[in-house]
Parts: sequence; structure tokens; C-alpha cells
Amino acid sequence: MASVKKLAAITGGDQARTQEAKPSNLNIATIDNCSYGDIALHNARKIVFDSFNGTKHSELLKAAKLLGGYIAGGLIDENTAFQTLKTAIDAKDCDNYETAYKTIRKGFEYGKMEPITQDKKEQDRQNWLNENKRYNKPQPTPQLTPQPATSTIQQPTTKPAAALEDFEQWRITDKTNIPIPEPLILINGEIITTSDALTVISGASKSGKTALESVLIAGSIATSDYDGIEGIDILRNTYKKAVIHFDTEQSRWNHQQKHKTILHRANFTSCPDFFLSYNIRKLDIGKYSTITKNICDAAQKQFNGIHSIWIDGGADYISDVNDAMQSNALVKFFDDLGSDYSCPVIVILHTNPGGEKERGHFGSQCQRKAEAILTVKNENDISYIDAKFLRHAGKGDVPQLQFVFDKSKGYHVGCGTRVNTPLDKTQKKAFQMQTICNDVFGGQCSYNYTEAINKIIGFSFVSERTAKTYFATMNAIGLIKKGDDNLWRKTF
Repeated sequence: MASVKKLAAITGGDQARTQEAKPSNLNIATIDNCSYGDIALHNARKIVFDSFNGTKHSELLKAAKLLGGYIAGGLIDENTAFQTLKTAIDAKDCDNYETAYKTIRKGFEYGKMEPITQDKKEQDRQNWLNENKRYNKPQPTPQLTPQPATSTIQQPTTKPAAALEDFEQWRITDKTNIPIPEPLILINGEIITTSDALTVISGASKSGKTALESVLIAGSIATSDYDGIEGIDILRNTYKKAVIHFDTEQSRWNHQQKHKTILHRANFTSCPDFFLSYNIRKLDIGKYSTITKNICDAAQKQFNGIHSIWIDGGADYISDVNDAMQSNALVKFFDDLGSDYSCPVIVILHTNPGGEKERGHFGSQCQRKAEAILTVKNENDISYIDAKFLRHAGKGDVPQLQFVFDKSKGYHVGCGTRVNTPLDKTQKKAFQMQTICNDVFGGQCSYNYTEAINKIIGFSFVSERTAKTYFATMNAIGLIKKGDDNLWRKTF
């Protein structure tokens, strides 16, 4: 395949890559004698060229994913694809080649799941031509045909028995055509959040959850370098799709101040049209979901898509976070938003007072359904990210990035990676029991023995036997005590 040499001839050669203008998008109709593989290599190279700080890893992953499809389809060999991306990142002053190469390999594997073959490209091209012919072709005038007279007497109908074909739209097989979701948030090159999925950012009050959200939103609206946290990459919003933010907690004034810091981070002097931030705190709770859906519908139409949806105060959408029916319905609502608009939904959620579990049954349901849960913790005025649950990476693959408030800038900035001091087995067990105790008995709650065991099962997702062991351990180390009313509660 005449790939690298042909592309060099088109774009001016790799030796002059740092001086040349950024390459433009190519397609099969614009360049004669170029194969689909050549064009894909060129466009992947352009994706890397157009990336900026805070998007480099996500854009590199996107380019590698594109080429992975062509590798699987036999239109590009893997070595040529790797070398093309390697020369592209050389021109971008790559600061960590080990991570970049890992991102390329991961993107290749990701793209190979959806092969792009010569036949598929030819069929796509033919479909496009047919569509354009159809739109340009004069439509025949419809002819009215007399309809046969029908009886006015309703005939009894029998509902046909269900057949498997009636449910085919929900069946998944190895041949089902499902688009691969785009990654939105990456930490240390690891995929955290993708489109069509729910992600939760949790933490105690004033731990830094909204500060982290502000960093991520700034990356979502940025059109050039932005002031983010080193190690976090955001999918570049190339087509300026809507970025929608709902706040249920802050006053309008505090909301606006935070809004200004987001614009400052992203180097905007005024709010771009596609950044839509709403304060719905004063609305009736029953109207939250309706107005959220209506705004998303309108934004989808006006901006030809939604990049991401951010919900600061997800638990405020219902009156009782411990009500199973309300909680399950709300998590499904947030999950459906991602599916309906093919974008990620990021929900900010408090943890239980004194504990690390997300609030109530709503928090439990989020744990089951969310693609990832990032917990923000604070120690000595320094906040850090703890990857609690991840679907696309191991917890050990994601460093605990730190951030702290910078008075000169008026917002939080990155300050390195937290170093953990290993705990011995006894310390780990004590810490685990303290966490469960805080979750179950926090907020001055008290229970009889049976109620306490059921609460431990509900919070920890363990068997009854294990729950009883936890209870006995908490009692033995003095975390709980039995009162004169025969109810168990925390000792302090």
C-alpha cells in the first residue's frame, strides 16, 4: 500500500511537519488515486495535529480507534498505522511516550472491534450517491386509487401469539451492529467515562466535587489549551455540541461565580452559545426531570447534538433518596438521557455523613448502574481523586491526582499525585469496619439487632453470615454499643 509516502507527498513531508499548515480533512472524492487507507492515515494524523493540552490523550485514542477499524478490515497494516501516529505525536512535543504508545495500542484494540473493509467503504459511498440521487430526483405525483368498500361491522380479532421475532430489536449477538462509544474522560490514559453512560462524582460536603466538575466542564467547552489538571484528558468538543449543566444546590450568585471560573479556565471572555448552565434550585422538585428533558431536546436540535450533560445535585431530583421506587426511576432517567442523546451523563452526589458510601438507596442504585464512580476526598485542604468503581480500567491504573485552591487564580489547580502509606491487615480491617459503621449508624441512627444486620447487608452487599461477622467485629472493637432501649448505635 502506498501509504506513508503518498501522504507525505500530499501534506508536504514529515520532515517539514512542524512548519506546515495543519492538514485538512480528506475524503475519497477530494484526492485522486488515494485509497481509503491512505485517507484514514491522513485524517488520523490531522486529529493528533489538532489536539491541544488537556485533549491530547483522548484525541490520540480517537485517531488510533479510527485506524484500528481499518487494520481489522485489512486496509492498513498495523505497523504503518503505528508509525504514522508516532510521527504525529513527535510533532506535538509528547511528554510521556510510554503512556502515548499505550493509548495507541488500546485505541487499535478498541477500533478492531468494528472492522472497516473495502466492501463496507464502497457500500457507504454507493449509499451516499443513491441518497443524493434520490433527493435530486423529481418525485412522481401520487395517484389516487379507489378503495374497496369495507363493512362497518367490526370483526372479532384474536391477538396473535408472541414470536421471537417480535423481540429481535433487544437481542444482542456477535453480529449486532453497535457503535463503539466515544471516551469522554481519561485519567493517566485510562478510559473513565464514555458516551451513552452514567458516571458519578461523589464525596463529602466541601470535599472538592464541584471543583473537579468545573475542571472537566472547562475541558468540554475549550477550543484551545485550558487550565486543567495534569493527567486528565477530555474529549475535544470539535463540533461545539451542547454542554449542558444543571445545578440544584448553589445560590444563583455562587453559581455565577463558579460559572465565571469555568470560562476563565477555558480562556473564554464570555459564555459560548453551546455552554448551557441552568440553576433550577427554586423549581418544584417534581419539575426537575421535565425541564431537564425539555432543555436537552431543544439543545439537541439547536446544536446538532450534545457533548455532555452535568447534574450537580442528582439526589435533589427526588424527595427521598431511600425510596427504592423513586431512586430506581431517577437512575433510569439519567441513564436514558445518555442513551437518548448519545452522550455521557455525569452526576454529582454526596456521600453519607461520616461515611464513604453514596447517599441512600439512590447511591446504591448508582453504584450498580454507573460506568464509573470517582470519589473526591479532602485531607489538610488538599483534595484528591479516588477511583472507586471503574468499568474500563483497574483501580490501580488510575493515580490519585491532587488539587488545591489557588487564591491568585480563584479556583482549584492540580498539585501532583497523592502517595499512599500502605496499611497492615489490622489497620485495613479497622478502617473497613469504621466505614461500614459510619454508613449504617451515621446520623445518630439506632437499630435493634435484626434491623442492624439488614442495614449492613443493604449497604455492603454481603451475605447475612458475613453481615453478622461485621456486626460482631464492630462490637468487639468498640465502634457500637447497646443502649438502655436495647437499640444499637455508634459509640462516638
